[in-house]
Amino acid sequence: MNQPPRRPQAARQPVQDIAITPQERGTLLRAIAGIYRDMDSARLLLDNIGFPAGQVPGFTSPVNFWNEVFFQIDAGVPTTFRLMLETARQTYGTHPDLLELAERHGLVDATPEDEDEGAVAENAPETCHVIVRAENEEEREAALRILEQAGQQPREVWSTPHAVSYQVSATQPGPLRRDLERTDLGWTVVPPGRPDYLLNLLYVQGPDGRQWRITDAPAAQTVGNVAAQVVEQYGAGMDTSVPTVIDHEGPGGKRRRMNPDNTLDEEGVQDGDRMHVGFEATAGAVNPLERQDALYRVRNQIVDFAEQNPDFEVRVNSTTLPTEYELHFEHPGFGPPAGGGGGPVQVSRHAVLVQLGPDFPETAPYVFWETPIFHPNVFPNYECELYRAHPESRGAVCLGAIAESYVPSLDFGDVCRLLIDIAAYRNYGIEVESGPIDARGEFATHANYFDPIAARWAQSDEGRERIARIGGSPEHRATPRRGEYPNVIEPVEGP
Repeated sequence: MNQPPRRPQAARQPVQDIAITPQERGTLLRAIAGIYRDMDSARLLLDNIGFPAGQVPGFTSPVNFWNEVFFQIDAGVPTTFRLMLETARQTYGTHPDLLELAERHGLVDATPEDEDEGAVAENAPETCHVIVRAENEEEREAALRILEQAGQQPREVWSTPHAVSYQVSATQPGPLRRDLERTDLGWTVVPPGRPDYLLNLLYVQGPDGRQWRITDAPAAQTVGNVAAQVVEQYGAGMDTSVPTVIDHEGPGGKRRRMNPDNTLDEEGVQDGDRMHVGFEATAGAVNPLERQDALYRVRNQIVDFAEQNPDFEVRVNSTTLPTEYELHFEHPGFGPPAGGGGGPVQVSRHAVLVQLGPDFPETAPYVFWETPIFHPNVFPNYECELYRAHPESRGAVCLGAIAESYVPSLDFGDVCRLLIDIAAYRNYGIEVESGPIDARGEFATHANYFDPIAARWAQSDEGRERIARIGGSPEHRATPRRGEYPNVIEPVEGP
């Protein structure tokens, strides 16, 4: 039975080791023990750095195992700490401890020095890499065989117990993706010249507050793929017709909305980072909080958001337990067209009224846009036929957009972020899925907007161009039902 090609160990030449201090040795030990936590993953690293198979110690715990390996390297086993660091960084490129040690020893731009001689021809054009989910050698073999049959000349770059990366011959990611879509592989494509690495651990808070841990996540996958797969963990407990949003948690807990079409690498997500997925849970998924406690919670969360965002101003109808919040902020958006039949005018100042009704927190808040706005999901608050027919709905924000991130335990800082995204056209819906797959393999849809004039404009060439110009999403995105690469996702127990 053919095995996937690996770098041969017999021809490996020793490389000059780095002189690490006792403190650096401890840092490297903790990092390696934290990443390679079981015998399977440890053996893959040791094989790649040429550690003699007959001297691999028994596995009791990660720290004890790697302590013994380090002692044997100190005693003269023919491998080096430098090779261990470089090889681990090739797979986990942004791990903070590995990155710091590599920078300190001038290895950031270095690559492992045990590449096969002539494995890549000199001056050869950069080609794509394919990261495939593979849990065992049989799955790696199957992936290798599929890529070979596709004429891709795969060469293994790195491997972990969950994934394997192959450099392939394709130089254009588009045709390669189309070929892979016809296979049963779980995959993600790394375009030529882009970094090929994994994030060892990521933490994601789901829509209902539950915590999830992702292991060995390819940094080349999209943010939307991660969000879609977290939602998949809930099964029938989630309404998958509603799009997801995903935030990155930075220093001090401050969140930043990420573009679902960007990769984790492009969004600057690093090993150990935390993210938050917003989604609407089905009724009964979360026990309602007592109203008084909920009102206190909302007040504190909105105040905290305003303190972190100086341009965000809050006015309330009560200093103790507000039930109405008038939120003022600045962000490029669009107001209704001026006279003469032209397109919408650009606006930057917004005021939004948030009302917590008598059934809150069991029901979502009521939201009304107070300043002029031209948006598919906001009922017209400007002079037009629809406004004249229903003046009582002036400025109402489509509950589909609010429900996208609302559950009774929602952090209202997320609602504030959502409103900014609505103004910026980073969050808007024109159609939602509402029926079975049709003969073309597509889901049936129905209209999902309050302002048909704004909806038509948003879908026009002019609308797409102007929306993109202010940093919005020029086209409505359907919620991805399945991700390309199936991540390793586990619930995190405890509070």
